[in-house]
Amino acid sequence: MAGFDALDAALALLKDPVSVRGLHRKALPEGIPVLLAAAIGDEEVLAVAARRAGKTHDVLQEAASFYVEQSLLSPSSDSYRVLGGTRASTHDELRRNMALLMRWLHPDLQALRGTAAAANREVFSTRVTNAWGDLKTDERRESYDRQHPAAPGFAPAAATPAAPAAPSVAPAASAAKTAASPSRKPKRAASATAKETAKPAKRAAARKRAAKPASEEIRIPPSDAASRPLFEPQPLIHREHRRPRVLGVRRIEGASLWVRLLTLFRGAT
Repeated sequence: MAGFDALDAALALLKDPVSVRGLHRKALPEGIPVLLAAAIGDEEVLAVAARRAGKTHDVLQEAASFYVEQSLLSPSSDSYRVLGGTRASTHDELRRNMALLMRWLHPDLQALRGTAAAANREVFSTRVTNAWGDLKTDERRESYDRQHPAAPGFAPAAATPAAPAAPSVAPAASAAKTAASPSRKPKRAASATAKETAKPAKRAAARKRAAKPASEEIRIPPSDAASRPLFEPQPLIHREHRRPRVLGVRRIEGASLWVRLLTLFRGAT
């Protein structure tokens, strides 16, 4: 049913809040008055919507309020969208939506939704009041339309194929960057050619070094090259295991006073 399209979109947004990123680029769905009635807690509308969607009244009211905040009262919304209408909406339709929004912004109703909603009430009320001030008469509406023309190519909610256009930007940007710096590619090609040319020479030098005997890598001074062999064997050191000589007292030169007295004592005996 077209009258419940907006409420269905609100339930989808409540289920997937991340989709709010592209919400402002989509046109408003049909059934905004039903959505606003559900947001203010209209029992008759909530009863019909609950039977249709299989949701409780609280869930429906919360989804409708969340959609109003994120889609209608977004900072990027123009005055028509703030009032839940389009440039084709009549004066009576905009006035009816404005009255429903002001009922939704009543302090008692916002206090039931929590402190965050109550804190945003003043901001939302200002946006609704300013939007109605822009469109409440034919003269102001014409002036607003001249100052804020409709965005070209504004797609409806059902058709928003904006994603495929993104890849075409990257090739254009890369082509522009390549055209701006044409000297990079030849330099890279020249360096790559030089590296490929140097590879065979390096490989030949490595094979030549591998074929040389190890003795050729050892450098000997020219004066000694003809007089001695390349490798001189070092003689082994043989240590004689001799008993250490006992050092007598008389062999000690510069003996101390005590040694002299000991010698005299031995001579006396």
